[in-house]
Amino acid sequence: MTGEMTNLRGLLEKSAGADLLRKMIGFAVQRLAELEVGGLTSASGHVDSPLGTVSSDWTRKQGRFTLRVTVPAGATATVFVPTATRRSVTGPAGAHLETVSGGYAKFTTGSGTYVFSSVG
Repeated sequence: MTGEMTNLRGLLEKSAGADLLRKMIGFAVQRLAELEVGGLTSASGHVDSPLGTVSSDWTRKQGRFTLRVTVPAGATATVFVPTATRRSVTGPAGAHLETVSGGYAKFTTGSGTYVFSSVG
């Protein structure tokens, strides 16, 4: 990590507003996850972060939803996968299933590329 990235990470981890910032980001992610996708069958995107590129792409085909997420080295992620039940969602090794509620399975991951799927 560069000095600038280390400083930014330290600021986010130690500042008085860090918890509020994390809650605001989590709220925004939750709201985005709830958007109706209508007739879309796939989408992809990426963003450059201080730790590297974060990317995701998803497809919906024949009742199966597949989500691929790439998290840069040194980062962690919270991933929401649409699902009706715990049994209808699968996550890869290295992804920890936290909870299933409100139509989404919530996973936490470290850095790497992960593929999640759900049926229904």
